[in-house]
Amino acid sequence: MTQRLDEWLLTRPESDFPTSAGIPHRTRLGAVGQYLQKEIHPHVEKGAMLRGDGYLTDHGREHIDTVIRRASELLGPVPGELTTYEAYLLVMAIHFHDVANIFGRAEHEKRAGDIMREIGRLMGDDSVEVRTIQQIARAHGGHVDGDRDTITQLPFSEYVLGAHVRIQLLAALLRFADELADDSSRAARFPLEHNQIPASSEIFHAYARSLHTVAIDPHSRTIELRFDLYKPDAIRRFGKGKKRAYLLDEIYSRTLKMHTERIYCSRFLVPVVRIDAINVRVSVYVSENQVTPDREIGYSLQERGYPVSPKTLSELCPSIEWTGRALRTALLRD
Repeated sequence: MTQRLDEWLLTRPESDFPTSAGIPHRTRLGAVGQYLQKEIHPHVEKGAMLRGDGYLTDHGREHIDTVIRRASELLGPVPGELTTYEAYLLVMAIHFHDVANIFGRAEHEKRAGDIMREIGRLMGDDSVEVRTIQQIARAHGGHVDGDRDTITQLPFSEYVLGAHVRIQLLAALLRFADELADDSSRAARFPLEHNQIPASSEIFHAYARSLHTVAIDPHSRTIELRFDLYKPDAIRRFGKGKKRAYLLDEIYSRTLKMHTERIYCSRFLVPVVRIDAINVRVSVYVSENQVTPDREIGYSLQERGYPVSPKTLSELCPSIEWTGRALRTALLRD
């Protein structure tokens, strides 16, 4: 059975952490978690709604727990694939990755530092450590100068308080674990079933409610997704922003995005984590009393065939300025 990273950290001796100013790291981790769970996490969705960002799926304590669990499962039964300090920085970044939604959805990934400053000395007295946590947390989404490749913008690794830390690896673990955390625990079931969700947000809760299983198997290098889809939801078009969409089409769209995130994050996760395929099964029921589904839709998302290469090398390596003709001209001129 996979041990959760936050629980594993509590078993580590203080000597596993670098020398740091302020309260000890293990005490700090618990204090920060308790503060966020009491003062921030319960109010994140309310803050986003007040700023016109719709009725978000859960971004509170249960979501944080799920992301920590998914990151732990990606690493497998031995958290020692990370150093103790790397695990600490990752768990802290998970705590903060979504909190700034309380100020509004737009660029929330860039505002975790605002909450960290509010917490003050509970974070410790080392600004380099706080900056590193913020770097890891903010790469889970958004853009950097219009580029969605947020992880490459980070250093591959860095020394923090004298400890070697694989920054890109930790950012990719958070980002992909967050992608895998949008399951039924995030849905507002009662409001959805009683038409109390604003139309623009309906499909996000419907999608989460339908995803009952996310199983990560590091041995077979697969992720198994299981959806239950009932006739009333299958024939309905749910609100999605200013449009409407069928839930099955949303499942296709979201799992394709997950596939894209897997390919992207794998650049930074190998060799610590390797996932080769996402296997999806959607069980369709005419009524909730059925034991056997009316039909099943299954597919596997994995890279297939020969890769598509850019038409020219300069597309892949834009720093190349020379062509054969330009080089000939320069050499003859010399």
